[in-house]
Amino acid sequence: MIKEFKEYNSVLELAQITSKTDFFYQKYGKIMVKGGGSNSAGTKEHNPPHVHLEFNDGDEIRIVIPNTIDDELISLDIELNSKIKKDLKKWFNLTNSIDKSHNNYEMMKILWDFLNNGDDNVSKFSK
Repeated sequence: MIKEFKEYNSVLELAQITSKTDFFYQKYGKIMVKGGGSNSAGTKEHNPPHVHLEFNDGDEIRIVIPNTIDDELISLDIELNSKIKKDLKKWFNLTNSIDKSHNNYEMMKILWDFLNNGDDNVSKFSK
């Protein structure tokens, strides 16, 4: 039985980019974009634009979304090892499993902008 129901502005607060069939998901974990602009209950995100890598073992790190697909990958939490960097770059270039018209790198940028729409505290990729 539902004892309490709260209505929120929107449930659009995060988006998982990886699919269970992605090699990256199977090997490391899922990649999430979180937001907090006008599509959400409040402005919670902050610069720089980043994704959350939720490892299969439960750990989580934030990775800066590079300005270009060839830029160096930077973690906001730990030093990324070269194998994860190499596999992330490989995954960036693959066609997104849900939106076949974009690769995974493009989807990160699109979802960051969408989920942080209206939040002036964060940088956007589309101006």
